[in-house]
Amino acid sequence: MLEAPCYTSVAASNLPTITFMLPQARLPLIALVVVLTLAAFLPMLTAAGVYGGALDPSFDPGVGPDGPVSDIALQPDGHVIIAGSFTSVGGVARGRLARLDATGALDPNYAVGAGADGPIYDIAALADGTLLIAGNFSSYDGVPRARVARLDSSGALDPSFDPGLGPSAAVLALAPLSNGDLLIGGTFTSVGGVARGRLARLDASGALDLSYASDAGANHGVQSLAPLPDGSLLIAGDFTTYNGVPRGRVARLLPGGTLDPSFDPGIGPDGAVYAVASGPAGSAVIAGSFRTISGVSRPAVARLAANGLLDPGFAAPDTIAGWGQALFVDPDGGVLVGGVRAVGAGLTNGVVQLEPDGSLTPGQTGAGGASDSILALARQPDGQIVVAGRFTLYDSEPRARVARLYGEPSSSKVRFTTSSLEVDEGAGSVVIALQRDGGAERRVGVQVRVAGGSAGPDDYNGLVAPLGLAETSNFRLTQVVPQPDGKILVAGQFVLSDGVRRRQVVRLNPNGSLDPSFNSGAGANQIIEAVAIQPDGKILVGGDFTSYNGVPHGRVVRLNADGSLDPSFDPGVGANNSVWELIVQPDGKVLLAGDFTQVGGVPRTSVARLNDNGSLDTSFAPVLGGSGAIVAGMALQPDGKLVIGGQFSRVNNVNRQNLARLNADGRLDTGFLPPSMNNLVREVVVQADGKVIIVGLFTTVGGQPRGRVARLNADGALDVGFNPGVGADNVVLDAVPLPDGGMLIGGGFRTVGGLPAVALPV
Repeated sequence: MLEAPCYTSVAASNLPTITFMLPQARLPLIALVVVLTLAAFLPMLTAAGVYGGALDPSFDPGVGPDGPVSDIALQPDGHVIIAGSFTSVGGVARGRLARLDATGALDPNYAVGAGADGPIYDIAALADGTLLIAGNFSSYDGVPRARVARLDSSGALDPSFDPGLGPSAAVLALAPLSNGDLLIGGTFTSVGGVARGRLARLDASGALDLSYASDAGANHGVQSLAPLPDGSLLIAGDFTTYNGVPRGRVARLLPGGTLDPSFDPGIGPDGAVYAVASGPAGSAVIAGSFRTISGVSRPAVARLAANGLLDPGFAAPDTIAGWGQALFVDPDGGVLVGGVRAVGAGLTNGVVQLEPDGSLTPGQTGAGGASDSILALARQPDGQIVVAGRFTLYDSEPRARVARLYGEPSSSKVRFTTSSLEVDEGAGSVVIALQRDGGAERRVGVQVRVAGGSAGPDDYNGLVAPLGLAETSNFRLTQVVPQPDGKILVAGQFVLSDGVRRRQVVRLNPNGSLDPSFNSGAGANQIIEAVAIQPDGKILVGGDFTSYNGVPHGRVVRLNADGSLDPSFDPGVGANNSVWELIVQPDGKVLLAGDFTQVGGVPRTSVARLNDNGSLDTSFAPVLGGSGAIVAGMALQPDGKLVIGGQFSRVNNVNRQNLARLNADGRLDTGFLPPSMNNLVREVVVQADGKVIIVGLFTTVGGQPRGRVARLNADGALDVGFNPGVGADNVVLDAVPLPDGGMLIGGGFRTVGGLPAVALPV
């Protein structure tokens, strides 16, 4: 069910309303409202894909494998091949290899026979349907095959591929090449009796390629391989030399197998590397048991630059715990890591998704997850994530060593049970029944349209463009800002997908569809709280982020009209804490407010002004006092004066309780004498007649009851002609004046004046 009270219209006339809101987020954010005054409407579903990590109940292997699953391979038809140390799947004999269908059930048509007689550690599915397997086995389906084999599309042994005596010890990793050759890595020291130091290349028949120069090779195990487009190869493991040259557990080789001297990690990781993958701009992403890279903290996951040295632009939180056992790098540089936990963020499920700068991707599920190790993972084309390992439970549900998680986009569908609904105008709220088809339950956005002929022009007050929400509490919306061309900017903390990830900010066309011409790339690494559009179409955004597109930026940046970063706007280190509100002055200067104490390394208490190039305007320097002083809202008057609201007790050493007005140079305007508010002022709105609307958490203004909404005269005195009585029963986050003298208010309340959130006279 989707229940939709929570917003109210405070109008100059007694027009009844039906009101919907998108879920309220934490303070101090801006909420959204759709208000219709009509008798019938047509609800339309919107949808969004979001990374969640929650268990997909539509994929269930049942009893599943009876032992660990070491690797998985995805096939184009949705089948999943699993390999490991198990000997049965669902009670049916399967010698360390099996295929599951798209629901997780065992595929009886995959003819592995007796399978492998020892563990399989790595597999690779080829485009022609064949499969390469590697491990520590000596036969497959009763036929001798020394630790590496190729199977046909039915799962039967391919007799045309035979390594003969093969590697002398376990093969832990394999990597097929485009020409049919195969690279293998592991703990072996010879292949077919020929010295090969834990790395070798086989031709398409399985024979050793003697031209590949890995004779001495690695001095300890090679755990992972990643071929590169130019023919070179990344290798990783617990080795410290390659061909006698020091290389700290990760190296890059030239196409012939010789060491690439231009890639040198120096001391490198202080523990084993279990997975390596190619990253953006020639980088290498690694995961393992390490905690530092060349002495710099990088727990379990790190990125090395194209020269092998630590990439400072990628830094996962120090709270990452566990061993990184599996990796998947998305095209935009985002990273999925299996086997780790982000303890400080409450992510204990063994799978963590990181942004291209290493920060935690918002919208991930928290506790629960896998009951034991995750050893392998892969992302399906639809964004879902298949994981495998030693676990028997996932999210407290039985999942025998293989599971599928929601990724992006969501595969679940939601539809309304009726295309139209008749509603009594006096009802105040409405409950709409939904039909869910597959997937976890998720909140959805609703677009409401007026049915033809059922409402007059004065009945319709506004429409929010559609945007779907995930079930996770980390998904937040903070700003919906219309552009002059009718397009709409939406910002907050989310990940959407239309085939390309869009983080924290998107632009919608007037019909609510995603605007593909606006792409902010990797975007902000944390929530966007404020958006302001300049007259030239450029867009200012502020929030809690410390990087944008992987580049350090202190909580405020400017974007070009297409969403790309504007390098001509440079605030230096920026604000040292959250930016909650932005205003562009007519002269191009930018006002910002929040809970920061510095901007550009210079003291500025919660309010500051930047020049049009992003540098700090040193001529504007108000000083706010009081414990934890913040500015949560501000409004610029036509005369250049600035009204600020928040939680403070002094401005420039003059008593001002939570509300003040500044002159254009930042000095206190002593002619504006507002009474004291007993709690936070969340937002400030200046009316056309100069009166000032304030909303927030306060319940008294100058000792007079004002339940979280009040209006002041232009000189700051309380407007006694505006009295909401008891007012709202919880926080009011925003207010919008109406042409008839009324206003819309929105927030976390359920009643106004003791009545349900319906229209009230003023």
